[in-house]
Amino acid sequence: MLKIREDGFIVNDSRCIKCHASGAFLTKGDLKEALPDNYESLSETAKHEAIIARLHKDGSGYVYSKAESSNLATCQKCHRVYHKKFGIHSEDYGDVCEVCKNDFAKCEHCGKWYHKRDNKIRQWLVCTSDGDRIRQWLCIPCVMYDDDDEGEYVACSSCGDLILRGEEDEVGRCPRCHEQFKNRALFSYHYTDRPGYGMAFLGIEERKQKPLMGVELEIDEGGESNSNAREVRDAIGENRVVCTTDGSLRDGFEIVSCPANLQHHLKTLNWAEGMKKAKALGYISHDGGHCGLHVHIDRAFFENQMRDDVEAKFFIILRNNLSWIRTFSRRYNFGYCQINGFERNEDGSGDSLGAITYPPDKVWLKGKKQSGRHMALNFYPENTIEIRVFRGTLNYNTFVATLQFVEMWANFVKKTELNNITRISLGHFINAAERNGFVQFLDYLKERKITDDNETGD
Repeated sequence: MLKIREDGFIVNDSRCIKCHASGAFLTKGDLKEALPDNYESLSETAKHEAIIARLHKDGSGYVYSKAESSNLATCQKCHRVYHKKFGIHSEDYGDVCEVCKNDFAKCEHCGKWYHKRDNKIRQWLVCTSDGDRIRQWLCIPCVMYDDDDEGEYVACSSCGDLILRGEEDEVGRCPRCHEQFKNRALFSYHYTDRPGYGMAFLGIEERKQKPLMGVELEIDEGGESNSNAREVRDAIGENRVVCTTDGSLRDGFEIVSCPANLQHHLKTLNWAEGMKKAKALGYISHDGGHCGLHVHIDRAFFENQMRDDVEAKFFIILRNNLSWIRTFSRRYNFGYCQINGFERNEDGSGDSLGAITYPPDKVWLKGKKQSGRHMALNFYPENTIEIRVFRGTLNYNTFVATLQFVEMWANFVKKTELNNITRISLGHFINAAERNGFVQFLDYLKERKITDDNETGD
């Protein structure tokens, strides 16, 4: 039973009552109002009830001193009375009690609280400055989603984990991925599905004017070696290419470039030095007979053109220029880059489809153009069109001629209507090369004896 002791302290069966917040012993001066004048004549039960009615209490029944009573508040979520010392102030609900606090999370960067279910805060995988990978609650304002957002964090360009702005390396990798790339140069085949393998896009500011191209160059017979891969990678540019294993190779690897326009491939990436280093380490490409040079073209270059139309135009140019493109490709075995739309004649010889000399309807085209990872034109990638027809090379001039050819091909697709695309021939490529100063392409045609009069060569 609660009583007022002679010295003024409130006791419960002789034990002093403490304030739940401060721990101070309560006296009759901590009551909301004075006790009734006839308090001393009341029964023990009536005295207990008189004291209970005058105590400062929260929704859980805890009692407080008069000084701490000013910190009692009403929870804005459940509307119960609570002491602010045990609750929180949230950005979305205001003052919240200690019970409702469990439904909220505190941003570990800015310290603000948000309700977990209101999609303003969530748990993220974060890479710390020392490379540890931890899970943290972070609010949306502190997190950056894309280049238009202003946040304290950015996503690692390789693994996607968050890092504090300023702690990423020059291509946007977190400290953990930076060390991984630094120490490990040879990765498993398609070890990541992030666009550009986490490397920076070069020329993205001109993405709609100049096609970005991602190169995959296979080299073989020099060893599936991490140290060799590092030497080749560093010669081309440490943050510009990634080396990956490839099951189709005997004892080599594939060099995968960042997406870049032609100018960056020729000036920023040091392909010539990389090829020189690969040859010095004993690698071959063209001479191996089964290495390819694959070029991915960024679909964003074609802007709002329909996907089917873009693919149809690539297909028609391939089919209508097949004889000289075969010679240009240097391939004799097309097992890993089967010609799209290939159909044998009834006697089993040749290709019955031949050139497309009229604007076919789209339904016919869709059934003929085929696609796949082992086709000359692979239309399956979501963000790129892959040209797989070229044989691998460690000859820099041949490499340059190939990229020049792909850029012209992409430009013809973008700028030529579907009804006129059947007219594109070798002569158009030669004229375009002369206008653009593509000397390597023109020299390569002479080397392969490919002319407008004799497209197949000798």
